Amino acid sequence: MKWHEEFEVSSHDVDFNGIAKASSTIRYMQEAANKQLEAVGPTTKQMTDDGKAFVLCRVSASFYAPLYAHDKVEVVT
Repeated sequence: MKWHEEFEVSSHDVDFNGIAKASSTIRYMQEAANKQLEAVGPTTKQMTDDGKAFVLCRVSASFYAPLYAHDKVEVVT
C-alpha cells in the first residue's frame, strides 16, 4: 500500500544557500511513514506493546531539482 503526504519546506529546513538540507528531506519521509502507521496500523504503541519494531530495509529518493523554502514536496511511502 502506497501512502502519499505533501509537505511544505520550512524556512528552518534550508541551508545558507536556501536549499533544503538532506536531513530535512529524510525527516519528511519519516513523518509520512509515521502518518501511514497511525492511519492504517499497526501504530507505534501497538508494535511496542507486542515487542515489535519498525525496521527500514530499503529507501529510495529522487530529487529532480533543489528544494527551497516554501516549496511543496510529495512523499510516497
